[in-house]
Amino acid sequence: MEIAFYWSAILKLYCNGIMNIQYTNKIAYVAPIHIPTIWYEIEPMLIEGLKRTDDIITKEVIYHKLAVGEFLLWTVQQEGKLVGLALTEVGLTQNGAICYIFFVTGKGMKSWFEDLHDNILAWALHHHCVKMKALGRIGWLKFYKQKNWQVKSVEYSYTIADKLH
Repeated sequence: MEIAFYWSAILKLYCNGIMNIQYTNKIAYVAPIHIPTIWYEIEPMLIEGLKRTDDIITKEVIYHKLAVGEFLLWTVQQEGKLVGLALTEVGLTQNGAICYIFFVTGKGMKSWFEDLHDNILAWALHHHCVKMKALGRIGWLKFYKQKNWQVKSVEYSYTIADKLH
C-alpha cells in the first residue's frame, strides 16, 4: 500500500504542538478516492473482523460508505505490512461534531492501538469534534480504559431468527 499520503505529517506537526505525540507505527487516513485501489488489500482483514461484529454491517455497505466519504478508513502498517485498520464516522449533534470509532480490527493491537487512537484523536481535534465515541466488544474496554474513556452504555442482543418459523 504505497498511496501518497500527507495526513501523518500534518498530524505530527499539529500534535507536537498540542499533545507531543511520537509515532512508532505508520498510521494513515485513506482518502475516499483511493478506496477502489486498496480495497483488495484491506478486504480480507475487514472480512475477518466482521466475523466478530454480530452482523452490524456488511462489507458492501462499508465499501460504499468509504467510497463516498461517509466512513473514514485508517490503516496501520508495521514494516510495510498492513496490520490493522479502523473505520470512523463523524456525526453531528446539538452539542457539535462527534467522531465515532465504528470498527477496529487487526493483529498485534497492543503494539499499535495507542498510535491509532492518538492519530484519530488528533484528526478529531483538528476537525473540531467535541467528543469521541466507540463501538466495540467487551474486550476493547481494556484499550479504551488506558486512554481514560468511560463506559456510557451497553448494547444488548437477542437472536430471534430461530423463532421465525
